[in-house]
Order: sequence, then structure tokens, then C-alpha cells
Amino acid sequence: PTTALPGPGPIGCYIGGAWIAAGLDVTLIGRQRVKDETAADGLTLTDSDKRRIALRPDEVPFFTGPRPLAKADIVALCVKSTGTDAAADELRRHARKGTTVISFQNGVSNVERLQEKLPGLRVLRGMVPFNVAAMGNGRWHKGVSGQLWAEEDEITRSLAAQIGDDLFCRRDRSVVAFDAKKSARKTFCACGWVAHRNERMQRTRACAAFFQTI
Repeated sequence: PTTALPGPGPIGCYIGGAWIAAGLDVTLIGRQRVKDETAADGLTLTDSDKRRIALRPDEVPFFTGPRPLAKADIVALCVKSTGTDAAADELRRHARKGTTVISFQNGVSNVERLQEKLPGLRVLRGMVPFNVAAMGNGRWHKGVSGQLWAEEDEITRSLAAQIGDDLFCRRDRSVVAFDAKKSARKTFCACGWVAHRNERMQRTRACAAFFQTI
């Protein structure tokens, strides 16, 4: 499937870069400043376990306008909560009916707002249980452990088949909804780092090319 990722700040660039390196077709949609930095330096992802992924500028599709939304099967939404309504307006105008939106946003009400505004799209809940710091020159550092989580769904099963179960963990909808309201410290989304086990690296050409130890 084709994925569009609106809102590539630290979290979005980290997720987008990891998914691209895992072999997914991902296009970032964001600000000109981030596009210029990516065009100059590419994306370099590092973490507290001293893992590193480096992507060249030509390996990171980046748009400042909503055009990629029209072709996307999946939208990994990484905008801040204050941008949810504006993002919903863009999705309503440009996304195809039936497109899956995974909300990797802070806050607990974004999914409900998106579902209300986007009845023709399938909206799934996600959450990011870690922070990512902008280090400059296209480098984004994940300073704590943790994986993304997302609701159990046909599309998350498809992503898991491509990325690997250790990179895209899932929970059913009821557990996700309960935990989201109970505590922001609970994690429900999936797919953090590109494969770090040898067998996973062999399955992913991009991992073998760009995964290296600091």
C-alpha cells in the first residue's frame, strides 16, 4: 500500500524514515523548512540502543502540498492535536473514500474528532510512547525505548506482514480505547525501529542497505 504521512516533525520524520527503510512506499507531507533540510541531508535515525538508519535525500519523497493524499491507501497522521481539524479538512477534500487513517497524535480525542469529520474514511487509533529529538542536519534521535502501537485491523496486519511483527504490534479496538482514556503512559501503536534481528534484515533490502551500528 501507498502511505502518506502529514506532519513530519520529529515523530513523523522518525516514523516515516523507519517505514521507508523497511521498504514501504511512504511520502512525507510537511513544511518547507523540513523539506529543505531533508533535501539537503536526507534522514538519519538514531536511538538510545546505538542503532542508526541513514536515508539519502532522493530516498525520501517529500511534498509541501496535499497531492499525495489522493493516491494514499494509508495516512499516518502525525500533526499536533491543534492541527487535527485542518488535517481533517485536507483529508476530506483530497483523500479517497475508504482510505485508512492511523492517528499517531498526542491527546485522546483526536480519533473521535476525525471519525466525526471523515465518515467516508476508516480512522484507527494510535499512540507514540516515546520522544524524538531534532538533532539538526536531518538527524532525529529516539532517546527512550518503546514501539508504536495501533488498533488491530486488516491494514495493520498488512503492514505487519511487510515490516515484521516485532515492529508493528497491535491490540484490538476495545483494549486500545480503554487504555487511551486510562493513561497516556500506556502504549498502543506500532512500528518503531527497522529490523534489528538478522533474519528481519535479510527480509528487507532497505534495512540491509541502511542499517548500521554507530
